[in-house]
Amino acid sequence: MEGEDRFLGNGVHYCAACDGPFYKGQHVAVPGGGNSAVEDQVHVNGAFIFIGLEPNTSFLNDTDVELNRAGFILTGHNLPADSAWVDRFESRLPLMFETSVPGIFAAGDVRESSTRQVAAAAGEGVTAAMLVREYLKGIRFKI
Repeated sequence: MEGEDRFLGNGVHYCAACDGPFYKGQHVAVPGGGNSAVEDQVHVNGAFIFIGLEPNTSFLNDTDVELNRAGFILTGHNLPADSAWVDRFESRLPLMFETSVPGIFAAGDVRESSTRQVAAAAGEGVTAAMLVREYLKGIRFKI
């Protein structure tokens, strides 16, 4: 929105979950990207900007990493249980951020069911790194 930089922190926010309580009982606008953007001037006490998200996962299209219809990576409990699962994961459950390809992990906004928050994405990255370590320990012990 034109001129929004003048209002950041003074009525324009990007996290309704974080800053929404400041506007309890007041009118707010939630403009978004594409056809959901507010085009006319609206008189409100605050605005939360949602630009939408298209995951940058097209490089995975010709791989065995499973994506949902919107292009987000399926991980952990979001992976569909099928007959190939037993062979693929050697009779174990996939780890939390593990994709449909054992040993490949995904974290942050490219993952289905992520919270789309920077701090959460950073935390998921740390957790995924720790899970990679656990995965590699298991590989080492099987050799």
